Amino acid sequence: MGNVDLKNRHAWVNIGSAKVKTKGIGIPLNSVALYVLENLKGKHPIHVFSYKGNPIKRANSKAWRNARKRAGLSDLRFHDLRHVWASRYSMNGTHPHALHLQDLGVWSKADTVRPYAHLSSRHLLVASENALSESVTNLTQRFLQ
Repeated sequence: MGNVDLKNRHAWVNIGSAKVKTKGIGIPLNSVALYVLENLKGKHPIHVFSYKGNPIKRANSKAWRNARKRAGLSDLRFHDLRHVWASRYSMNGTHPHALHLQDLGVWSKADTVRPYAHLSSRHLLVASENALSESVTNLTQRFLQ
C-alpha cells in the first residue's frame, strides 16, 4: 500500500482513488509524524497501523466509527480531518498563494484550496509590511505631525 522511510522523513502512499490522478502521493514526515511512526514500530511486521494485530486497511471501519462515538464526534467523517488539517495549516500563517498547501493536500486545482487560504489574516501581515516603502513611511510621518 505504501512505504515509510524514517531516515529521509518521507512516506509514499498508493492511492486507489479516481479523485487523484496519480498512482500515489509522497508525504513529508514532520517531527510529530516521526514520533508517532517511531512509537508504532514493531506493532505489526509489515503495516504501520494495526488493531489487535490486524492491519488497518481502510479508514471507514467499525473501529473508526466506534472511536468517533466514544469521542462524541459521531458525525465526523474521516475526510473532514483533511479539511481541519488544511484550515489549521493555513491559519498558522501559510501564504494563500503558496503551493505548499495545494501540494501537501494533493488538490489538483488552486481553486479547491482557496476556501482554506482565507481563514486567517495573519499571513497578510507580512504582505502588508512588504507594501511599505521609505516614501510611504516618510509621507505617513509628515501627515501625523
